[in-house]
Amino acid sequence: FDDSDDSDDSDDSENDNDDDSENDDNHEKRNQLKETLDTDYIKWKSSQGNYYEGEILYRNELEKRKQTLGDNHEDTLQSMSNLAGSLRDQGKYKEGEILSRELLEKRRQLLGENHEKTLNSMNELAGFLSHLGNYKECEELYRETLEKRKIEIKNIRLF
Repeated sequence: FDDSDDSDDSDDSENDNDDDSENDDNHEKRNQLKETLDTDYIKWKSSQGNYYEGEILYRNELEKRKQTLGDNHEDTLQSMSNLAGSLRDQGKYKEGEILSRELLEKRRQLLGENHEKTLNSMNELAGFLSHLGNYKECEELYRETLEKRKIEIKNIRLF
């Protein structure tokens, strides 16, 4: 019985585990890059006036992210925002309003009332409300967002 053989085997298995971890990291990086490129492609299509095609691609992206990352992951929420923007560009204001309300509620719960992304979602919803003629709620949201941003600016100046 030779102890040196056992230690060599354990080193090999540790190296195998390191390789697996490195492969997982590389796979994750490739997936992130692909998703970024996919999103950039969708944005480009929409910027070229292909709003309907952009909407379909954003819907697919959103469903894929919900399935892989979950409903409350930040990337999923960003996909919701992207889809809402596509709906706005096509004049689908009521559908965009519904999606924006859901997004705002999730961001309030997950990020808090004063988080930058929550405030952006408030502005996005206010824009839909304006297009739909709901000026009272629109103004309330814009004013609330403005006040929160003023407070945030004051807090930044304190540091």
